[in-house]
Amino acid sequence: MAGYDTGYGSLGRGVIETDRQAWSVVESATPLRDDAEQIRTIALACAATHSFVDHQTYPRSTHPNPEMRLSELFSFAAVITSLRTTLGIEMGVTRALIEETGGNDEALLGISREVLTDIVRPAGLANNKAGYIIDGVHALAYDDAYAPDTLKNEDLEVTRKKLLKLKGVGAKAVDCFMLLGLNLPVFPVDINVFKLVSRTNPEILGVDVVPNFGNPNHTQKVKEYLEQAFAPDVELYQTMHTYLLLAEKYKITQPAS
Repeated sequence: MAGYDTGYGSLGRGVIETDRQAWSVVESATPLRDDAEQIRTIALACAATHSFVDHQTYPRSTHPNPEMRLSELFSFAAVITSLRTTLGIEMGVTRALIEETGGNDEALLGISREVLTDIVRPAGLANNKAGYIIDGVHALAYDDAYAPDTLKNEDLEVTRKKLLKLKGVGAKAVDCFMLLGLNLPVFPVDINVFKLVSRTNPEILGVDVVPNFGNPNHTQKVKEYLEQAFAPDVELYQTMHTYLLLAEKYKITQPAS
């Protein structure tokens, strides 16, 4: 299906600027499956103690912080930077890139590989990541097939397959970019989301199956479950993803009594 409301989520609520707004998105959601209510309850429990706003790291057009409301090119660069590194390093490298370019697309497109490699170095695999970023942002800027407006209005699977052809981009990175950079209703499954959801609802994989994040069939089943359990709403997926990630990280399993 093409033609999603990619600017502000399918319910058109606008940019989420406060934790109260983020909580409201999850609180007002109605799971499409009965067994998903526990997932929503855990997300709400996390929202009561942890900030959505403070954990938005990728620059994007709908970032809560106006200074981080940048183009899809910067979203892509941040996604590549974040691969196989820590959250703190990712944030530091992203800030350095924004400072170097002033958050300007033309400056990002004109940056040399040497300068970019030096900026990305703390995140590891610097030369490779610099090359992936340069190839990706140039495709987004100069290849009509990868123009953000084109990607946003194609079938989700068409967009995903296109992005997977870019160097250095795997399934999770593509899903993160689609949700946060392109504002498309795709639910990324990182290791924290995978652990929480597969443990909470073991029937997804089979009660006798040992969950394995490294098994693409397992991660795909969890992703399909989440996208079937919750309506395809960009803001809901953004908030749920953040809260489920934090809930697993900080071992939140139920509301505080």
